[in-house]
This record gives sequence, C-alpha cells and structure tokens, in this order.
Amino acid sequence: MSKLSKDQLRNEIERFKLGKSTSYRISQYQQDVVEAEQQEILIRIRQEKIRVELLTLTGEFDEKYELNQQ
Repeated sequence: MSKLSKDQLRNEIERFKLGKSTSYRISQYQQDVVEAEQQEILIRIRQEKIRVELLTLTGEFDEKYELNQQ
C-alpha cells in the first residue's frame, strides 16, 4: 500500500512541476503516504503480537528464548 501511495505522490509532484497540480494536492498525497506507512507498522506490530501469543500458548516461547531453563 505504501508503494502505491508513494507512486501517487511522485506522479502528483511531476504534475505540479508541469503546472497541473497544487501544493495542497501534494500535501494530501504526502498525508496518504504517512497514513499508509503507519498502517503497515500497525499491521507488523499486530502480527508480532499474534506470533508471540501463539508461541506462548504452544509452550514454545520459553523454549525459543531459553527462559526458565536451569
């Protein structure tokens, strides 16, 4: 998603250079890029939380990270 937003921003900047867009439109596309990047980060965090929860539920977390071993 972020790549698409970045491509759209790049295209809008080119349109601006040709006099066919406005700085307001560019700022909108910049905001879209930031929001897409934020969503990607939130998704990665959610995936990692689920992975850790799964490891914990299956008892693999302690084993994987060598916890509670004497």
